[in-house]
Amino acid sequence: MLPRAFSPTGSYSELQLDRTRGYRLLVHAEIEAFLEERASEVVTSAFDSWRADLKPRHTVISLLACLRPSDKSFTSLTEAVGFSFGRFNKAIKDNNGIKQENLQKFLPPVGVDWAAIDGTWLSTLNSFGTARGEVAHTSIRVHQPIDPKGEYETVKVRILPGLRDLDMAMQLLLR
Repeated sequence: MLPRAFSPTGSYSELQLDRTRGYRLLVHAEIEAFLEERASEVVTSAFDSWRADLKPRHTVISLLACLRPSDKSFTSLTEAVGFSFGRFNKAIKDNNGIKQENLQKFLPPVGVDWAAIDGTWLSTLNSFGTARGEVAHTSIRVHQPIDPKGEYETVKVRILPGLRDLDMAMQLLLR
């Protein structure tokens, strides 16, 4: 969707700029889907394993700590874990974005150490999410200029390495 070669002067046709906006929308959707699917995979694996052997797992403990309401009584641990699992699935279903406020709703219950997530990377996701919203929800006449090379670098250099780190952290939770 991006030009094969980036313009040294930053001059692009309207078609190239439209495709760059499409790139932004699709990349955002793929990042969101990846994060949701990966988090769901980790939580479902931990939940299924816990149901099989009732052994404590970091992710199950995180689910309980983050998603169990303090004002609700349960008759068993199984009921509490099941309730928390259901709340997690609802958080994933209701998610609509990749900004920090979105990720905070479902990554800590997975067991991801929020303090270990790079703040600069989160700021980049916030900016990218805002830019995506601008493209998706406003008329093309009011869009800020878009730079195909800048979009590529944002994704390749600033977003993907953080996604890789987060993926590796979630992979460790599957053990």
